[in-house]
Amino acid sequence: MTKAGEGSDVTVHAVGRIWHLHKLYLQQCKYFEVGLNAVLGSLYHNQIELDLDNAEGVLAAASVLQLESVLERCGEAMAENISSNNVLRYLNLAEMYGLPQ
Repeated sequence: MTKAGEGSDVTVHAVGRIWHLHKLYLQQCKYFEVGLNAVLGSLYHNQIELDLDNAEGVLAAASVLQLESVLERCGEAMAENISSNNVLRYLNLAEMYGLPQ
């Protein structure tokens, strides 16, 4: 299992590159599981289930895949659920991903 993709069992075409990845590593990473499930679910079912505990993963996946509707929905969900406990985190994410404030 090397950078060259030796032993890879997943190929992802994104952001102008081809990534040869390993399911084992992806399955162990909650970031990919939650982010990609939310984003890919929105593609196939025109709906999105957001887990705002992993808003970073959802926003990152939506940004890479250039899914404006998912970015907007995540921004709306963050705005609807803003509290003193998450305001700074959500503000940083909104600025990072160019979401309206």
